[in-house]
Amino acid sequence: MQAALLAFGAPTRVVASGLQTLGAANPCFLAGILVGSVATSQAINLWTQTSVTTGIPVCSSLVLAANTYTPLNAYFAKGITYAVSNDAVAVTFFWQPGP
Repeated sequence: MQAALLAFGAPTRVVASGLQTLGAANPCFLAGILVGSVATSQAINLWTQTSVTTGIPVCSSLVLAANTYTPLNAYFAKGITYAVSNDAVAVTFFWQPGP
């Protein structure tokens, strides 16, 4: 968890499953993902674009353990679209708008 202290960007906390978009249709940089204290690991899918049907998959079926920070250092040309499929969700994305 100490690595989360090195994360930068706007923290966006996710507490409900489903499909959402950060920085819709604009370039974004994803520094990392922090998974909080939950009973199960978190299953996350990531796309660039604002639609899953036309988006480009970046990470498919990314499974992150509870109480961990995962640095990604990923660039998303047209926004970050994510889907979290767990019932109990405790995820924080660290991201910032890109150039």
